[in-house]
Amino acid sequence: MKKFKPQPGFVVQAYRFALDPNAAQERALRSHCGAARAAYNWAVAWVEASWWQRRAEQSYGIGEEALTEWRPWSLPALRKAFNAAKHTDPRFAAWWEGNSKEAYNTGLANAAAAFDNYSKSKNGRRRGKRVGMPRFKSKRKARLSCRFTTGTIRAESGVRHVTLPRLGTIRTHEPTVKLLARVQTGTARILSATVRFERGRWCVSFQAEVKRGFERVARPDDVVGIDLGVKTLAVMADSTGEIREVPNPRHLSTALADLRRASRVVSRAGRGDARAPVRGGSHAVGCSRMQGDTVRLDARRAAEARMRWFGLWDSYFVICYLLTTGLVFTSGVPQGHRVVAIGALTLIVPWYAGLGRPVMRHRTSDRRNAVFAAGLFGLFGVAAAVDLMSAFALFALVPMLMMSLAARAAVVTAVLGNLVPVTVLWLQGGGAAGPLVLFVLLVSLLGIALSVLLGLWIKRVVRQNEEHAALIEELRQNRERVARLSHQAGIAAERERLAREIHDTLAQSLISIISLVQAADAEVETAPATAREHLSLVGRVAKESLVEARAFVADRTPASLQESSLAQALRRQADGLTAQSGLLVRFAVEGVERPLPMAAGVVLLRAAQEAGANVRKHAEARTVDMVLRFGEGQVALRVTDDGRGFATAEGEFTTAEERGGSGPGGPSGRADEDDGGGFGLRGMAARVAETGGVLSVASERGAGTVVEVRIPLAETVDDSAAGPDVARTDATRADTDRVGALGKGRR
Repeated sequence: MKKFKPQPGFVVQAYRFALDPNAAQERALRSHCGAARAAYNWAVAWVEASWWQRRAEQSYGIGEEALTEWRPWSLPALRKAFNAAKHTDPRFAAWWEGNSKEAYNTGLANAAAAFDNYSKSKNGRRRGKRVGMPRFKSKRKARLSCRFTTGTIRAESGVRHVTLPRLGTIRTHEPTVKLLARVQTGTARILSATVRFERGRWCVSFQAEVKRGFERVARPDDVVGIDLGVKTLAVMADSTGEIREVPNPRHLSTALADLRRASRVVSRAGRGDARAPVRGGSHAVGCSRMQGDTVRLDARRAAEARMRWFGLWDSYFVICYLLTTGLVFTSGVPQGHRVVAIGALTLIVPWYAGLGRPVMRHRTSDRRNAVFAAGLFGLFGVAAAVDLMSAFALFALVPMLMMSLAARAAVVTAVLGNLVPVTVLWLQGGGAAGPLVLFVLLVSLLGIALSVLLGLWIKRVVRQNEEHAALIEELRQNRERVARLSHQAGIAAERERLAREIHDTLAQSLISIISLVQAADAEVETAPATAREHLSLVGRVAKESLVEARAFVADRTPASLQESSLAQALRRQADGLTAQSGLLVRFAVEGVERPLPMAAGVVLLRAAQEAGANVRKHAEARTVDMVLRFGEGQVALRVTDDGRGFATAEGEFTTAEERGGSGPGGPSGRADEDDGGGFGLRGMAARVAETGGVLSVASERGAGTVVEVRIPLAETVDDSAAGPDVARTDATRADTDRVGALGKGRR
């Protein structure tokens, strides 16, 4: 599908407005979006039906030429097929005329784009994450959306209305005056409109081609370099030598200051770790440790917040006690009654401090809760029976009951406590319901309602605090688990990197040094000149090995690629192999040589080193051909020798899937040679797989060995209409498994 290009001097801009449709218009909007979803599902089913039919026919043994043809998924082909099916298909025949054709075109266009993305992803022509086969959209989860490209699409002159095909004029929540003014002056042209239901309301987005006046550059000949920074937003330097700094936005500076403050708090709260960080996992471990410290700090702050909250509650309890005792002290009842009421209220204080406060703080649920509530209720009943002024203690007693008992029991006890004053007054009046009793009853009913609401609110707050504490604890455990796993993964990755580098550099160089020293020792008496050449070559190999060791310890580029191209490094590798082993090594470059990404160059160089080492140790060859081929979208290295070879017949090696394991297997029924399993070819296969390339090894006994590495460089275009299943084979996985099996036999 061609991308729209605006006219010169124009740009494409979107204008978005919220809609206020009436009930009928909202039903029409939902019908159009549902029609788009139905058309999308129909297109997916129609295209995939041919795929499943071909797969079934292939299982019956039908030849390729007799299989069902692929159904095309381009938008014109889908439109043509849908127009032919909508009159007879029972899913559309009864209601398709009720919606605009643009609704169905929206679903068909989305299906065509989905199949196109899937095909390009399978062919390797689409960047990013692998795209799977298009799936059906469900009515419950699908996003309501529909796009209009033809018909009546305009912003009305009524300032707050837009017109869409088949939907009519719909009121907007915001004025459309900006878009309307541009359209009326001829500086904008509406291209399409998309309606969508998001966050509980409908909105429409107009895609318009808008004319822009581009300002002339004041100094067109000056060159400005811009460097994005951290302390400042940007640093700019022009060709005249002037340097200007653009400060960070104020909200960013504030956020950075808060981050530094929080980092200091976390670093001071947690214990230090004296162990040295491991490269590859140190960043993840440090971040996870800092996050775990933050969670623990949050938990500590939550506990401190609960303590502060309980301090406020203690103050409230003391205030309620003092006010109630003061009212009782000034009441008009006999002095003996006042002494009994004040004594009962005073006994509540140690009862709360000794039993109730620990129960409420630790939120326990046992017999102590019931004992505390019963004692509290009894003491209050005694005080209220001798002096009704003691009823004001309910302002402190009801919250305590709510915090110490279950919700239902607490509500019942609070209701009974509010009825105590009414009962006492009624008994004192001889059972007569006078005006004072009715007034106190109304006040008690109001107190009951407030007590129930306050109690339920307290219970809810307590429950939310408990859930928050549980979530914090779970988050802390998960962060600690992530930190531990990240640390282990970093150690494993670093070990694997060092193992590959040591094998590809130091191990191969040590083997060469041993061979050269043995050759010099054998010729020191018969051919001293040749022995001296071998010894000088030993010194050169040792120096190169030292440079390589320093490079891979510092995780830098190999020394042979820092100052030369890949072809020059491979040519030196071929010359070195000739000097060390006496083999005839021929090197050639095919295609137009061009710069390569550093990752690809390192992989090809290491592959050439490993292949040369295998030839020198195992092949017993006479000649070696090394060819570096630059092709369209890829680069390949092919190493061929005429040595003894080895058998690679089908069935001799097992793959990871057949063994049920995760790593490549070795030759069945055959012992490992040399160093017990070999790391060379398996390490080479792992390197190639990291760059998305393919490693293949072909060999026969007595016919030599061919090792080829192919690495993709850029997107390649493949226009062959071979269907989705022919887009990409499983060559990469099969070759990797095969090479893994060859690794043990070769090494």
